[in-house]
Amino acid sequence: MRAWIAVAVALGVAGCEFAPPAPPPELNRAECYTVDVFDARHARRKILAPGPDVQPAWAAFSGVWGQGAWNGGQCHEIHVTQIFPDGSAVVLDTVAPFDGLRASAFRRPATLTQDGRLVLISDGTRREYRIEDGVMYGTRTDGRGRTAQVILTPQS
Repeated sequence: MRAWIAVAVALGVAGCEFAPPAPPPELNRAECYTVDVFDARHARRKILAPGPDVQPAWAAFSGVWGQGAWNGGQCHEIHVTQIFPDGSAVVLDTVAPFDGLRASAFRRPATLTQDGRLVLISDGTRREYRIEDGVMYGTRTDGRGRTAQVILTPQS
């Protein structure tokens, strides 16, 4: 009797249709935008071209990168406004309002690593960005170890 029950359960499971996994979220969306709250008269948004003494891999980060969506949700944009020969940088880190979260824009220090990553650490959250084939990929890890992904493209 137990054997028949086991066979019936096995056949029942085999006949079940399982839903396919959900598609991955869109980490880059053309409609994504953020609000830059900095007044242009203070030149905080101005992108200063990296000097000739800045490593080319680091210089590639210079500029405005956007249309990203953290895990397919909150829109994100980053302005890499200044890069120094020692690997330090200045960025504007912006996000749009989303799901009860407020929009924010902060001017932050960043570091470029020897292996070609841009790293920002603030408020217990670490963000790392890398560039591959002209696209910027980011990972955000909060103090609890939760991660989010984003894909950013150069903005004109």
